[in-house]
Amino acid sequence: MLSAHGISVQRGGRTVLDDASVSVNAGSLVAVVGPNGAGKSTLVAALTGLLPLAGGEIALDGDRLDRFPRRTFAKRVSVMQQRFHATFPFKAWEIVAMGRTPYEGLEPAADAALHVEAAMKATGTSLFAERTCHTLSGGELQRVYLARALAQLMPLPAKEARYLLLDEPTASLDLRHQAASLAFARDVAHKGVGVLAVLHDLNLASLFADHVILLEAGRVVAHGTPAEVLTRDVLAPVYGQALSVFADPDSGRPVVLPADPAVRPSLT
Repeated sequence: MLSAHGISVQRGGRTVLDDASVSVNAGSLVAVVGPNGAGKSTLVAALTGLLPLAGGEIALDGDRLDRFPRRTFAKRVSVMQQRFHATFPFKAWEIVAMGRTPYEGLEPAADAALHVEAAMKATGTSLFAERTCHTLSGGELQRVYLARALAQLMPLPAKEARYLLLDEPTASLDLRHQAASLAFARDVAHKGVGVLAVLHDLNLASLFADHVILLEAGRVVAHGTPAEVLTRDVLAPVYGQALSVFADPDSGRPVVLPADPAVRPSLT
């Protein structure tokens, strides 16, 4: 389990995470949702040890994060950041190969190449392996960085639990690739990986997640199954928006839509 226990993070004198406790179990897909500025990306950065904590602690399978050498931790936990910038015209496969950095000097080059190839095949990026990053669309580049995060955890399944953190993995993707990326994340979870995905689309969270965490102003205000969290009574006060929530006729999972103001007035 990758877990945060009562963590607080401050930036610029402002508390952006406030006594937040979350956990990601191996084999499950956890969606983190909430309005802009709720602290979702900060939570991802904190879970990787990139931010100093003002309180609380992060633990990996019961051991405090600060007790892990960074290389050891990087073999167990990988992250796809929300923003990425490539200043050099790397080829797509070269970006994915960067995911094998924690294993540098510890594995034959041929083994590393096989892991890179497997990660690109799994994410549907093999077709543009030789293209430079500057020739890729935003969506294609997003998938390349997803492949890099996956390559860092290879091979799967593994003896020790591994964790994949995805900060807005569906940004810049069209409808088909949004669904494909989250179906991929769910498949990775089924291989025993704990997956945490920051999502803005509540309906994607509803359809693919096993567990949903709702943040507001840096605090966890609700957590549970999609059916427990994605309700009108829970969501409307957080988003400040009147909502319609109903069960999808095929999956039975909640569907969340803004309420028609002609039918239901906005919240005050």
